Amino acid sequence: MASLQKRKSSNGKWLYRIQINYQDDIRPTKSLGRISERDANEIKGHVDHLTDAAKYNTTPPAKTLDWLETEATNDLVNFLARWGFCSPRERSTLDEFISNYIKSRQDASANTIRNFENSRKKLVDYFQADRQLDQINNGDANEWRQSLVNQGLSDATISKAVKHAKQFFRLAKDKGLVRCNPFHHLRAGGEENASRKRFVKRTTVDLAIENAPDIQWKLIIALARYGGLRCPSEILELKWSDIDWENRRIMVSSPKTKRQGKPFREIPLFPELRPLLEHATHLAPESATFVITKYRQRNSNLRSQFKRILKRAGIGPWERLFQNLRASRQTELAKYLPSHVVCAWMGNSETVGSKHYLQVTDDDYERALGAISGAHVKESVQKATLQRTAGKCDESLESQTPERDTTEVAGPLGFSKTGLVPPRGVEPLFSG
Repeated sequence: MASLQKRKSSNGKWLYRIQINYQDDIRPTKSLGRISERDANEIKGHVDHLTDAAKYNTTPPAKTLDWLETEATNDLVNFLARWGFCSPRERSTLDEFISNYIKSRQDASANTIRNFENSRKKLVDYFQADRQLDQINNGDANEWRQSLVNQGLSDATISKAVKHAKQFFRLAKDKGLVRCNPFHHLRAGGEENASRKRFVKRTTVDLAIENAPDIQWKLIIALARYGGLRCPSEILELKWSDIDWENRRIMVSSPKTKRQGKPFREIPLFPELRPLLEHATHLAPESATFVITKYRQRNSNLRSQFKRILKRAGIGPWERLFQNLRASRQTELAKYLPSHVVCAWMGNSETVGSKHYLQVTDDDYERALGAISGAHVKESVQKATLQRTAGKCDESLESQTPERDTTEVAGPLGFSKTGLVPPRGVEPLFSG
């Protein structure tokens, strides 16, 4: 059995502690801190169930087991476990837990793993690798987010890190490693960063393709810009058997959307891609399965190699090198085709497409200015034409209308008006 003890603190608040009658001369005591009398009595009830179960070798009530798993503090659980009334709660360090989670995500794409690692580093750099998960509270989470703001990171980067922190600690809570998710209350915000968007013109892409070292790199650039494929996941998965030359279609395997029940999508064999693919078929060995046979190792850094190609072509690199190639293609197609068709080819939703892919281009401004100028010119021409037409009509009517009498006659209430017929008396129109 257990008993409650209480005393007043210096500010008049009641402090509770629980004492367990373990043996005659041993009475383990644990401070419960400043809590309400109701909460203290509830804890005492659960502890009584645990001590009775240990004494009589029975199973505690389900309600007590649930309390032990989800509501009891780590200090209290560790205290009870130390005296043999329950099992110790599993503990883990921050770096160990997140690293193991990332390793377990075999289904995630390389880009997702890279984003996880970036968020892990932001957490570990601030809290230290050996920080226990259950030692991070809501206030610590607030200060961590503020530290990201102080570093001058973009809203999109902070949002991604916060969402991942919530995800990591939600799993830790499900495993019973923490009582609650200290990051749950944080505002993530949007992940859209308009400043990183860049519409890559065809002339720029064609110059980069021209300076690419081999047909494989030419295809990587073209498939990203003119095919709208994700790089590297979808481009490296493309097989020669996926190309239907007769029907001019390409089957694109998509690891990213596979978890959503969409393992592949079909796109047109766009005319910009066909010459390069045809040339590549003549160079590929008969046994080749994949269109891109080089750069398939996980340590291949396509971004760095692409930057070198751009430098050789005299082109300055832009942010999100491959993402903006793909976004440029979606922006281009959206000007001529319905959005649901374009999104089906790109493998994203209309909401995602409009938020993260579609861009306003220089051509849009020129077209708008041209349309407005053209409308003004057209309106002016129409007005001038109408005026000339109206003038000719008036002249024609005047030449055909007989001369009218403009004699003024008295109108109602003494006002005068121009009479259209000569005034007459009461005599009959015709005299017989």
